[in-house]
Amino acid sequence: MKWLIPKEWAHMKGGKLIADSDDARKVLEQLGSAPVHSSADMFEAKPRPKVPEKDKPTKAQQQARRENIKKAQRAAHQRGH
Repeated sequence: MKWLIPKEWAHMKGGKLIADSDDARKVLEQLGSAPVHSSADMFEAKPRPKVPEKDKPTKAQQQARRENIKKAQRAAHQRGH
């Protein structure tokens, strides 16, 4: 898969692509690894690893779910529910 990120949205530092905008940051977060400069204006990143369904939810997914539940509970408590 290929992505086109405008030069106004990101810059290169030390051979790596650094996001300057929220849109570029969202795209780069979807990649499996940090994009590394390959040639000219081209960068390469490894795809996200495919996790078999039998191994889900992963520890990271479980932790994120717990944090989201706690955040929702705090928000509900602040609203007075």
